[in-house]
Amino acid sequence: MQTRSPQMVQCMAVTLLLAAACVTPAFAQRSYNGFTSARIKIGAFFPSSSDGGSGTWLKLGVDAALPGVRPFSGAVTRVGIDYETDFSSFAVPITVVELWHPSASPIYFGLGPGLYTGRIKGGNTQSRLGARFVVGMDLHRNTFLELNYDVVGHFTNGRVDGLSIMLGKYF
Repeated sequence: MQTRSPQMVQCMAVTLLLAAACVTPAFAQRSYNGFTSARIKIGAFFPSSSDGGSGTWLKLGVDAALPGVRPFSGAVTRVGIDYETDFSSFAVPITVVELWHPSASPIYFGLGPGLYTGRIKGGNTQSRLGARFVVGMDLHRNTFLELNYDVVGHFTNGRVDGLSIMLGKYF
């Protein structure tokens, strides 16, 4: 079995995020139940335990609404990928989140499962299933503020559970 260096995994994740950011405007032609199709986000990730690396990580992400996929009434399904790093450790969550946006309210909320791949400094790259909880608020025209809390199993050298604060833009 071929193993990849942590730098190669990080490079692939950043490349995937940049490619997604370039192509998502092509999918953003319609609005789904108050959500436009594509979004990009930047912010900070705060691991919930000190063994997860330094106190604040950089976080970048993209997600897109899936048209016609609505397992719950009034919800929008969003598939996303994020890249979280403190430049010695990293995590790449791939999530499928159901979001509800009550009418006439700028507030939205949701939850969903994810596959979290990462490496805590000194450990091996690993993958774990986890869950994401989301609360967000539309700020102005095409911008939003979002809080995520990820619950993930233990990696060899720590955890990547934690709170994220993201500022983003709809396309």
